[in-house]
Amino acid sequence: MNDLWEIRQNPRFEGSSQYDRQEVIATITDFYHFPATLPYIQPEHILFPPSGGWPNITQDTLAALGKNDEVNQLLARLLYISIPLHGEAKDCMIRPYTKLNNFAGEAFQAAIKHGAEWVADEKTYIPPFVDLPEWVVSLTYGETNGDYLLLDTTDGTITRYLLDLTSYEPTYDETDPRSWRDKCDDETKPLRQYLDGIRAELTALDGIAHFWQGEPQVLNPPESPDRAQVRR
Repeated sequence: MNDLWEIRQNPRFEGSSQYDRQEVIATITDFYHFPATLPYIQPEHILFPPSGGWPNITQDTLAALGKNDEVNQLLARLLYISIPLHGEAKDCMIRPYTKLNNFAGEAFQAAIKHGAEWVADEKTYIPPFVDLPEWVVSLTYGETNGDYLLLDTTDGTITRYLLDLTSYEPTYDETDPRSWRDKCDDETKPLRQYLDGIRAELTALDGIAHFWQGEPQVLNPPESPDRAQVRR
């Protein structure tokens, strides 16, 4: 699969992008450490996989996602963030209404026991109303107003999908395996470049991270309450 992308120029950005599992893990690890500097994340909320990967993330347990072996292997070796609040595990918000998926967490493990239809209805791990190929997985979920950040494991890029999306002129020929992106945002970037952009948003306070009504939130400045609950 990777050879196909190496011989085709990506029309959405200059240069090239290639997928490497270890590089993706390193990039996501680097990015996940950044939220630990935000008010609602503590270093101990970052969960590292055992040396052999998460034992509860296997080809069998991930069958409901309908992904290929490379996606399954990647998810089993990623770190995740889980915020304990009020006796529950909360997901980390990195953009307004956009939270990181935790495939090792209890919520996902409970959902997959009900099968693929239940997982799809959750609108968390599988974005609704768009058919994704088996080599693409959503690192985040956005429900109604947030972003689903879709990682393509053929070229290591991120494409954003959201429910309330403007229609764009197609970028790809309909026979191109990447044509699923035409149902998403019209911007595709290499993973590190995309995550660096989110880091820059939070650093510049384009999104303000805080506790609001007891929940970890990232809100746009006009939406942020006058008194955010900040915990250190």
